[in-house]
Amino acid sequence: MGDRQRGIEEQIRQAIEAGMFDDLPGKGEPLNLDSYPFEPQDWRLAHHVLRSSGYSLPWIEKRNEIEEQLEEARAELRHAYPQYISNNKDDAASRSLDGPSVPSGQAQDKGSGDVGLIQKTEEGQIAWREGRWQRAIERFREAIAEINARIKSYNLEVPASRFQRLLVDADEEIDSLKADSI
Repeated sequence: MGDRQRGIEEQIRQAIEAGMFDDLPGKGEPLNLDSYPFEPQDWRLAHHVLRSSGYSLPWIEKRNEIEEQLEEARAELRHAYPQYISNNKDDAASRSLDGPSVPSGQAQDKGSGDVGLIQKTEEGQIAWREGRWQRAIERFREAIAEINARIKSYNLEVPASRFQRLLVDADEEIDSLKADSI
């Protein structure tokens, strides 16, 4: 840091301590962010009219739609995962040293050979839940593929590269969901 910058910072610090910034107009009020300083002067009025009427630029609306679609896909996957994971935990807990658990409403008769049938029924339920989770993942991947196609189109429409959106990695999203659920 140069001597000049240190001198300026020292003056600002002294002014703060002296209370010179305490009575500035607008203190404690929210900043007015309605105007964009880099907006071309000839577009300023048009953008103001659109914003005050509840409209935004088409590429901004498209970005919002993409974010909503992504959140819907995430919510559907979040809804499917706890059912899958809790059922698998229940299944693991129910397999004790005494043998398989008996579904509610059925009596376990060890002498009649029903234990093998119950075991097969439980294995079928586990396979069914696993298949259901795999279908949820497949639907999520399809939704992400569609979202990524929309993101690519969106990225071509934005006026500057800083407004572009990164593509979504379905595997990272699934891993993140699993990590958050642990």
